[in-house]
Amino acid sequence: MLIIGVAALLQTLRMVNFNSGFWPVFMAALFVLAGLAFLVALFQTRANWWAAIPGVTLVSIGALIGLNELAPGFAPYGGSLVLGGIGLSFWLVYLVAPQNWWAIIPGGMMVSLAVVAGVDAVHVHSIDSGGYLFLGLAVTFALLGILPTGGRRMTWPWIPAAVLLALGVLVSFSAAGFANFVWPVVLILLGVFFLTRNMIRKSQ
Repeated sequence: MLIIGVAALLQTLRMVNFNSGFWPVFMAALFVLAGLAFLVALFQTRANWWAAIPGVTLVSIGALIGLNELAPGFAPYGGSLVLGGIGLSFWLVYLVAPQNWWAIIPGGMMVSLAVVAGVDAVHVHSIDSGGYLFLGLAVTFALLGILPTGGRRMTWPWIPAAVLLALGVLVSFSAAGFANFVWPVVLILLGVFFLTRNMIRKSQ
């Protein structure tokens, strides 16, 4: 980290140009090696679960630098790579130590943002990218309600999951030109739900 900081400072002061020659590959290798050092600390003991975050993030940044140099056409997808790497780091925190259930939330959020960045990069406009974000967050909270958390299974995540799912569907359908069908369907489903619940209560 010290070496990377010094290199960044030299680049800022324009004393060294790391954007040409072998320097990009060198910097990519430096980031990857720094990330691997953290990951080694992680796999030595689960008590070092925190090392997953800088470890995977640094490896992702190194991969981005290397791919930008070796495959310039990959540049538009760089945001997805780094955001996905950060999201993966939080999921690794959870997998190593399930009691850190909170890591599911930033993990799902960053992966959702990675998907949005990828959709924007390939210019897919059939569905608004905000719809993907809301749907990804809905899945995140649903997983929080399903996956083990090192203790009692939580039920509260289903509330934000349902709200985010509804927002995701509304935004997606609105972008696709089907907004006029959404509210009638929602009202019909709610009506069926309340009627069914009322009939069940009377039968009991």
